[in-house]
Amino acid sequence: GRPLRALVFAPPVVLSNWKSEFLKYYGKQNLSKESIFLVNKDGKYKKAKIQEATKYSLEHSHMCTLIVTNYETVQNDDCFLDLIANFKPEFLVLDESHRVKNFKSKRAKKIMQIADQKYCLYKFILTATPALQNALDLWMQFRILDGGFTFGKNFWSFRGRYFQDINSRWAGKPNYFPKWLPIEGMQKELADRISTKSAVAIKSECLDLPPLVRMRAEVELSAEQKRVYHDLAKEFVADVKDLLNKEKSQL
Repeated sequence: GRPLRALVFAPPVVLSNWKSEFLKYYGKQNLSKESIFLVNKDGKYKKAKIQEATKYSLEHSHMCTLIVTNYETVQNDDCFLDLIANFKPEFLVLDESHRVKNFKSKRAKKIMQIADQKYCLYKFILTATPALQNALDLWMQFRILDGGFTFGKNFWSFRGRYFQDINSRWAGKPNYFPKWLPIEGMQKELADRISTKSAVAIKSECLDLPPLVRMRAEVELSAEQKRVYHDLAKEFVADVKDLLNKEKSQL
């Protein structure tokens, strides 16, 4: 029966866009410029901004209070979790959620701690590329999303159930590297499990774009750019000559 507190993680380049989109589409009676806090710096600024957002949410409970920040803020400062614990976000949104795909990374572990708190009631992950390298990237994103309901709370169990190392026969030999791919027949189960927690927006369904126009534009280098370009070319030629001379001396 009241507006909720929200924490949004997004790439630095789109932080201001999140603010403008909220103001454009959210009800003005429950949201204003003053209730959206962009946290895009570290140190004292970050601490002061989050404390300001916490104070605002307490004094203006009839307003939705948002903290919009980038992923680097959570990994660069250990006090971030304590500050967010005081704010108690009930909504957690990860824009470009593949940035937490690495279950060993500090940012992923800290955001998972936020997601696991009782006050964090609603979680959303947004990305066009949930699996950049392979489907192993899915585990941490869904662990944050639903606490392990979809793929379990243990990465190694997830990997053991759905994947196999197709290079395992070379294990222990020089230059061995594992290559994990879904076990035959498991692709469908992975897809089915994902589908219960996801919605797909296809570009053709949500954007009315004109036909693509390709143009070639030739741009003249400035005097300073030409100088740097020629310096780099000379250094590259010199490096190649040094490398060739070293190879000749070794023959």
